[in-house]
Amino acid sequence: PNGMVSVHLPNHLEVIGKQAFEYNNLVEINLGENIIKIDECAFKGNKLEAVMLPDTVTELGSGAFTMNNITDLTLSKGLTIIPQAAFSMNIRLTKIDIPDTITEIGEMAFAGARLGTLDIPESVVKIGRKAFHLHHLTELTVPGNVREIGESAFEGTFKSQTLTTLVLEE
Repeated sequence: PNGMVSVHLPNHLEVIGKQAFEYNNLVEINLGENIIKIDECAFKGNKLEAVMLPDTVTELGSGAFTMNNITDLTLSKGLTIIPQAAFSMNIRLTKIDIPDTITEIGEMAFAGARLGTLDIPESVVKIGRKAFHLHHLTELTVPGNVREIGESAFEGTFKSQTLTTLVLEE
């Protein structure tokens, strides 16, 4: 295994560019208090276990944290969209708290995460294609504000438990 195992980001840093730390061995990261934007694939393919996005983060690129070992995730209340594949293939992720500022959950946003529980806030109006693909949910309530649910958004796996109770609120 090659690549960085740790990095110290200064507090004044506001933007982390595309693929900035892609394919390293980072296990933890402190994003500081002034981060506004984390671009595409910035931390893809690392070994991050916990990610805390401060509320200053208003923009997240697609695939920003895909293919890590995330078990503990805190999303920024500054975000309105969780972009395509942002947290996909984090197979150890079993629970997420989606803030009520989120209006859209992008395509494959959490695909591969083995979610056992999920609360979708009423602020969400769109759930993208395969957003929660390969989940481990047994029951789910989708709020009435959701206007679009993409293809295979909640597709389970043939080997594990899948949804037995789905409620689509009016």
